[in-house]
Amino acid sequence: MWRPTVPQTNLPFLRLGGVLSEVGLQGREPPLMKIPTSTLRRHVCVLGRSGAGKSFTGMVLVNELLKQKVPVMVLDRTGEFANALRALQGVIIYEPGGKLSVSPFTSSDSNPSDGVEGAVSLMEHYLHVSIGSGMTPLQSRILREALLKCYRSLRQAVTVSELLNQLRLIQENSKYLKGWAESVEAIVSRLYPFSTGTLAKVFDSEKPTLSPEAVFKEGVHVVNLGVLETDEAKNLPNLRDYYSVLERYAIELRKYGMGLLVIATRPTLISENILSNCNTVICHQLTSSKDIDLALNYMVNRLEADRFISDIRTLGTGEALVQLNDTRNPNPVRCKVGLPEHRFLLEVKPAVQELSAGATAKKGDKGELNEPLPPRQDSAWVVYADLPDWAKGAVSQAYASGGTALIKSLIDQGLSNREIKQMIHGPYSVFSAYGTTLKLTELGRKIAVIHGGKPKTPQIQK
Repeated sequence: MWRPTVPQTNLPFLRLGGVLSEVGLQGREPPLMKIPTSTLRRHVCVLGRSGAGKSFTGMVLVNELLKQKVPVMVLDRTGEFANALRALQGVIIYEPGGKLSVSPFTSSDSNPSDGVEGAVSLMEHYLHVSIGSGMTPLQSRILREALLKCYRSLRQAVTVSELLNQLRLIQENSKYLKGWAESVEAIVSRLYPFSTGTLAKVFDSEKPTLSPEAVFKEGVHVVNLGVLETDEAKNLPNLRDYYSVLERYAIELRKYGMGLLVIATRPTLISENILSNCNTVICHQLTSSKDIDLALNYMVNRLEADRFISDIRTLGTGEALVQLNDTRNPNPVRCKVGLPEHRFLLEVKPAVQELSAGATAKKGDKGELNEPLPPRQDSAWVVYADLPDWAKGAVSQAYASGGTALIKSLIDQGLSNREIKQMIHGPYSVFSAYGTTLKLTELGRKIAVIHGGKPKTPQIQK
């Protein structure tokens, strides 16, 4: 039986960013915030409200692991990691129709009966996780018969479409048997979504392109789940059963030399069995008292928790308290996530629909509002701390104008409710200036362009 092998890392630590101090560094470079690579096998949890910098923290860790040639698999729910890491050498993106295809009912067993039992067990697990109940005894029997006929006629390679055709034949031949037609229809209803649309590109495949052996090879393997159009994710899994899978990962993966990185907006959304197994906690800004208390419960002892409540509430964007569970330094360390070499992770444009730098200008009485942006040059674009005074003033004005007028502008531009909330309720992630042009981005997406610090409403762009 194949088992994963994880290579040893080249360096004893990962560089997360710079340590922040109360006294100030007086122009000196901040000391590095180092995370021992050995602690990653005992799992990492990244917490923080929306827009606090969790995704960037995850990208920095992945980028550091890539440099050390450690195999990494990323389940990318929104497509952010795929867009930011796509251009790096050693990063493999798995998408429907390409490298992301699996064959859930294809068996590698020489004995058809063993393959049938494995497929039925997989179906039972899927139903328990998705709707909270399994198959009836009659449904299990029908599925076994359909799979066995497929394996005998098609050998081990069985697609979802072929299984559905076999179920329809059974339904036609047993239409006079009580309960059979309804049971077949119930199974077909569960399987049909996997045979149409984008999901068919992933699951209705005879030859899978995604294999366990492949994702344990050197490099970063990003499974882009953002391209799968589904309902709200929270409505798909049964939370109790869904978290039990992650709980088993948190408990068992360390035995195989693997680590789990969990990113969440609230610690109350994660099972405490997972939190208690995380050796490293990286906490960005939180605002809920309940969330802060729970996060600190896994970072410091109860007597010292009050000292850090204010720190967690006032952390800036991209700042975090890092608890390494180190007996030599038991207290959390405040750091600014990311080094200068990591800035490109925030500047990468999304692959979906990139804006043209030479877009048609909108002219009016007050002049152009949408001037073409100059070509990006790493040496000329700077982050907020180094912006000129006019640019800082424009940023403050844009943020202060976040009322109904700005919200209407955002809606007119087609931004989602989540994107609007991120703009209104928190500072922008990246501020970049070039000449007299100020660009604001959120996780690589250009949000607004302000020109010359003029007192006018910024032109909002998607």
